[in-house]
Amino acid sequence: MATPDVKELSSKELRDWLLQSRQPPYRAAQIQRWLFQKGINSFTEMTDLFAGLRTLLEREFSISRLKTVRSSSSADGTIKFVFGLAFDLKI
Repeated sequence: MATPDVKELSSKELRDWLLQSRQPPYRAAQIQRWLFQKGINSFTEMTDLFAGLRTLLEREFSISRLKTVRSSSSADGTIKFVFGLAFDLKI
């Protein structure tokens, strides 16, 4: 069974999950900073979170990533990309 994408949680939903998991809710801001400002690809990169929380996040959630579906180059050097999302978008 696929795990939910942590990026899809609102700040409140993430804080609520942390409280249910007996974690301090301020961790939500740390997690979101890693995801949206630092652009990490795995929970193990969240070095200011203790290992137990990183393991719990890894077990409960996934982190979505863009996939390059297609790219093309033009004569002037411009490169265009089409990226796919976690859900299977057909182009």
